Amino acid sequence: MHMKKLICLSIFTESLIFSTALFAQKENNIWYFGDEAGLDFNNNPPTALTNSSMFTQEGCASIADKNGNLLFYTDGSTVWNRNHVPMPNGTGLLGDYTATQSAIIVPKPLSSRYLYVFTVPRFDTGAIRYSLVDMTLDSCLGDVVAGQKNIFLVDSVTEKQTSVHHANGEHVWVITHLSSSDAFCAFLVTDTGVVKTPIFSNIGTYHVSASFAGHLKVSPNGKKLANGTNWNVRELFDFDNSTGIVSNFINLDSTAATYGVAFSPDNSKLYMTRWSSGFDQYDLLAGSPAAIIASKTSIFTSGTALYSLQLAANGKIYASRYLQTSLGVINDPNLLGAACNYVDLSQSLGAKQCRVGLPSFVQSYLDTTLLLKKARISNNTPCFGDTTEFFFITSDSPDSLIWNFGDTAAGPLNTSNLPDPVHLYTSIGTYNVTVIIYNGCLTDTFIKSIIIDTTITVDLGNDTTMCGGNLFYIDAGNPGASYLWSTGDTTQSVGVTVTGTYSVTVTVGSCIDSDTIIVTFTPAPIVNLGNDTTLCLGDSIMLDAGNPGSSFIWSTGDTTQTIIVGSSNSYTVEVTNNNCTDRDTVTVTVLPQLVVDLGNDTTLCIGFSAVLNAGNASAIFLWSTGDTTQTIIVSSSGVYTVKVTIGSCSASDTIQVTFVPPPVIDLGNDSTICFGADVLLDSGIPSANYIWSTSESTQTIIVSTTGVYWVSVSDGICTVSDTITITVVQNALVDLGNDTSFCEGNSITLDAGNTGDTYAWSTGDTTQTITLTKTVTGTYSVTVSNGNCIDVDTIIVSMGPLPDVDLGPDRSICDDILILDAGNSGSSYLWSTGDTTESITIITSDTYFLQVTDLNGCTGVDTIKVELTCFCDSSIFIPNAFTPNGDNLNDVLYVMGPDVELIRFMIYNRWGEKVFETNNVNQGWDGTSSAIGASGRKMKPGVFVYYVELECASGEVFIKTGDVTLIR
Repeated sequence: MHMKKLICLSIFTESLIFSTALFAQKENNIWYFGDEAGLDFNNNPPTALTNSSMFTQEGCASIADKNGNLLFYTDGSTVWNRNHVPMPNGTGLLGDYTATQSAIIVPKPLSSRYLYVFTVPRFDTGAIRYSLVDMTLDSCLGDVVAGQKNIFLVDSVTEKQTSVHHANGEHVWVITHLSSSDAFCAFLVTDTGVVKTPIFSNIGTYHVSASFAGHLKVSPNGKKLANGTNWNVRELFDFDNSTGIVSNFINLDSTAATYGVAFSPDNSKLYMTRWSSGFDQYDLLAGSPAAIIASKTSIFTSGTALYSLQLAANGKIYASRYLQTSLGVINDPNLLGAACNYVDLSQSLGAKQCRVGLPSFVQSYLDTTLLLKKARISNNTPCFGDTTEFFFITSDSPDSLIWNFGDTAAGPLNTSNLPDPVHLYTSIGTYNVTVIIYNGCLTDTFIKSIIIDTTITVDLGNDTTMCGGNLFYIDAGNPGASYLWSTGDTTQSVGVTVTGTYSVTVTVGSCIDSDTIIVTFTPAPIVNLGNDTTLCLGDSIMLDAGNPGSSFIWSTGDTTQTIIVGSSNSYTVEVTNNNCTDRDTVTVTVLPQLVVDLGNDTTLCIGFSAVLNAGNASAIFLWSTGDTTQTIIVSSSGVYTVKVTIGSCSASDTIQVTFVPPPVIDLGNDSTICFGADVLLDSGIPSANYIWSTSESTQTIIVSTTGVYWVSVSDGICTVSDTITITVVQNALVDLGNDTSFCEGNSITLDAGNTGDTYAWSTGDTTQTITLTKTVTGTYSVTVSNGNCIDVDTIIVSMGPLPDVDLGPDRSICDDILILDAGNSGSSYLWSTGDTTESITIITSDTYFLQVTDLNGCTGVDTIKVELTCFCDSSIFIPNAFTPNGDNLNDVLYVMGPDVELIRFMIYNRWGEKVFETNNVNQGWDGTSSAIGASGRKMKPGVFVYYVELECASGEVFIKTGDVTLIR
């Protein structure tokens, strides 16, 4: 029975079009960075771009449209358009080109016109801000909107930021970190603008100062956040891209200075550069936090530093090397260890150089799961014959729209310029709906595929009859539709077990169809041949299939209800009634003649036991003891009988078991003898078999050494043993050593050894040791006894005075020569200078130590502090700033001061690179670099570090370091 209204509409969203290609988003396909360097990832392999107008030490960002065409790029201070010219209002942004991640470009959600440029300052000197770019300005080259530039968000942030899409795939998070704080700060960008109230997460390392340079990077899927700094910090967190909350801190390493950070495309690996050289990999799938930390693998080590790491649209990670014309490439970053295939300096930049930074991007543009593009075209789902309503979703206010419904048969009605048009399709089929939007000079096109279909049909099949006890499935077909069964179920199919009438209504959009089926269940026969059985040889049994009046087929070929069998086999019968069938099987086993054998009569030693086994597992047993198990254990003399029964078969056997007492053996108590004596050990049992621990086999043995002795004696039935310990005592041995002497004020201890024995000293003491501390010269003796043996020793002890050592009081000198005299002629000397003479000459400030040892070996010591009071460092002056601008005023930085000789004068930049060095006090620094590859290049304004090593007229050498600011 069917009810039909077969009209439906199927939709393929725009996300289906874009999710079929890996890294289909092309917004990050154009890179600009370093010294006018760039790469174009629209080509495979990427090609070098040499048309950049940007020179940046670190931070930078670039953005392309959805087709990979350049829109603009920035260093955080200036915004250049696609013609490489600064936008009219694109200068004066408050980012800094020496900040790690000075800028990130975030397109406004659901907009083809507006983009935000987020900026952070160098170190912790300012706020995170944003500026709005309108691509319809300056003849569609774009410009920063007046009044929407450097909009303040929050103050005192570090020089790092990162960005990823919200879990809804539309909105975007921008994340940074506060300075002098442990707080992460996340801002949400929506289709209505930037939400200025941030989400704070206080977690991880406290960022105390500008030392926290280095990348902050979120994983492409928006689930992990990693932070690396030059202050020995490596951190990993969870990031909730639904709420913006950072959690679950893992301290990866607190000893490694880090700059670059990048996640693999599949989010399973984390890469971090080492500040000094090379980079490491972490396996984020290793398991526990401890396992992730332990998974660290060094991938590459170099004599020069690697800095930034950035994942690209081709699934590879690129690494910057300072002042190189090529980038390093991790070709397979999803793979563990060396399999990630890093090739150093393998991506050419043409004639251009990279520096520290690579461009920052919204990381989820590099993900295949988080960013499913939102359909900008939306519509209802009517059936064929009804109108389809269309809507275009945008955060812009377009000047106009033109719709094409893909229905050429509709003629003039196939197009519309209404914002929310309707269309009545002329036939079923697949249509590509196109909308072109116009924003000033901007034009953008969006396409969506829809299907108009009328093929929905519900057919549950013919009414059917089933045997009771079975499960019958009824399938409504039309996968993906909505279902409502008469049973209340809403699934595509239902399983039924009882007789009844079943119906279903199927809905797709506004299309509905239904059908009904009657299912009848009839009872089935029940067959039970009983349990498997065992027969004695010569017996038989009747098997009955029951169910009189049914038809029967036995495995023997018989067709009767019963059969009689008397041989071992499995017997099966199939019974049919009312077109339903049941079957059963029984196994009949015919036993051979029973055999029971308990073995021969036996004699055992008392204390042992005998196991009697009747065999014939699975039989029934009855012993003369009353036991009913297959085996019994007996430990007393007697006659034992067992009867074994299987079915109607039985057999029996008898055995006599006799237990006799064991012989008695006693080697006596443990004994102690003196050295040189012996002892006779006797087993006490004549005419037996003997085994001694000494391998002897006689009734007696003689022993004279310490040991544990045992004997095992057997009389043919019983075996017994005994053990005795014999201890041989050695004579006491005393050695007080050679005659000796000691120095006045010290002490000497005499030790008789032989711990635990008894002692008698000539002093009357009875301890193992005695200590002599007074001025006593004499002969000392001791007698030691261990109970059996005695030994005596004597020693002569004498004492001598200490030498008198006095270097005098501490003193100060200037231009004088001081001679220190140890006195005590004829002794040996050891000064803290290493000298071994009786006197030394002093010319430098220090604390001097002397040790004097006389001919008797007695030692005296003394210390004196000598200080030279002449210094020249207070007269040295180095300016804290200079201006090499050619005006002949403060153009050169000198080391200034009288009566000094310059040993070394060196200047270093922020990255620890030496840019100037001299040993000529008349030569200063003019603000240019002398480094290899950069000689003569004017250094940009900034703070530099100086190192000065000088020698005073007095011969004193001192070192001075500090900061100097270069101002142009």
